[in-house]
Amino acid sequence: MKTFNQIVIKTISIALLLFSFQSLSAQVLDLESTSEGMLIPRMTTAQKNAIAAPSQSELVYDTDTKSFWYYENNQWNELGSGGATAAGDEIKDADNDTKIQVEETADEDIIRFDIAGSEKLQISNNAGGRPIIEPKGSFFNVFLGDDSGRNVTSGAYSNTFIGAGAGQNSTSANENTIIGTQAGQYITTNNSNTLIGRWAGRDNSAGQQNVALGAYTNRKDTMSSFVTSVGTFAGENNKGNSNTMIGYGAGQNNIGANSIFLGRYAGRNNIGNNRLYIDNSSTAAPLIYGQFDTNTLGINTTESLGTLNVTDPTNTETSLYLLPKASNSQDSSSLFFAEDTDATYGMELLYDGVENELQLFGHQNGIVHGPHFNIKRDNGQVSLGGDYAAGFKLSVDGKVACEEVLVDLNEDWPDYVFQPEYELNSLEDVKKHIDEKGHLPGVPSAQEIEDNGIVLGEMNRIQMEKIEELTLYILQLEERLKKLENNK
Repeated sequence: MKTFNQIVIKTISIALLLFSFQSLSAQVLDLESTSEGMLIPRMTTAQKNAIAAPSQSELVYDTDTKSFWYYENNQWNELGSGGATAAGDEIKDADNDTKIQVEETADEDIIRFDIAGSEKLQISNNAGGRPIIEPKGSFFNVFLGDDSGRNVTSGAYSNTFIGAGAGQNSTSANENTIIGTQAGQYITTNNSNTLIGRWAGRDNSAGQQNVALGAYTNRKDTMSSFVTSVGTFAGENNKGNSNTMIGYGAGQNNIGANSIFLGRYAGRNNIGNNRLYIDNSSTAAPLIYGQFDTNTLGINTTESLGTLNVTDPTNTETSLYLLPKASNSQDSSSLFFAEDTDATYGMELLYDGVENELQLFGHQNGIVHGPHFNIKRDNGQVSLGGDYAAGFKLSVDGKVACEEVLVDLNEDWPDYVFQPEYELNSLEDVKKHIDEKGHLPGVPSAQEIEDNGIVLGEMNRIQMEKIEELTLYILQLEERLKKLENNK
């Protein structure tokens, strides 16, 4: 083997033959060539380390590491690297198993990160020239942040943990997206959870398919699954499965399952299953309350007396408005009571804005009957089966059957007939009136009855007046009979 001095002498000799000296005013030696390079001593790592007394700044090429090494401060220092499989610079450790490669093959324009002998990350451009960061060899897991995903085992896949302590204690969990400081910190084998926000889902150790969006959402919920919580503190202490909680503090202390809470603090302290709360407070009687298991709905009440329950929380009178779509006058509103699911049979209560009246119709397989019943908005007139009779509150087109009728008369009851000042017509005058008119004095004629009908209360008063007059005539005849008998 040639000695180092022989190599130096041969190199200088060749240089003198191939290069010409340039001006020596600024340098000791200036070599130029366009066809050959200068060879540095080449050796293995073992040969390099076996050099007995290297000189300061001594330079060699290590064929094992494929890099240049120079001696300084009593140690060999790597200068750079290259070779057939590394067409660019690298940053790497001493044993070459942890490094950053800018190009593994010629002009690939990819930055590769190797850790402990395996490629873990790539940075490259997409088709549009935008950078892509791609994990490699990690079952599609991405962990970013102090201790995030610290304990994930090799079998876990498709997890994204971002934030200090995010998913820190997860071991074999799969398909989780956890973003935020200590979000999902104590999940272990949970799958398919999306937890975003500081401490979101922090304590849930085995729940599946949960969605928590917002700081402290489902923070202390340890086991629940299929829960959706949106809003700070939503479902923070939730203890039930399959709940949907949207709003600040919605369902915060809920212990029920299969429920929906919408609004600030809605259902905050709920203890039942299958519940619906819609409100902006934690009141026990929310604006909207429902029970899915009984198909009941309440407005300002939690009573379940029927399908729909309505209460006014501030007034003693409860109001329910049916409003038309438009805001113009002469619009209408209706309420349909059906006997079948497609409402082909039933009764409809309609307010007619044109006629200004409430009407009741019957529906029968597409045929509308009625209106059977009408109430005028302005004067309260009521008609059944026909038109309104002018001057009367109630009009009935047809017969009326009832057990009893009370008539409240505006005029005096005819007891005045028995008063001394009452002028009783003589029988001769009564006969004369009958002969001329064809009916008793003070009694409507047949033609008047035909034209105007009978006013029941007034007719009863007239009849009683005639009965009392007839009684007086009988008493007068009784006195005359007694006088005749006494004169015999």
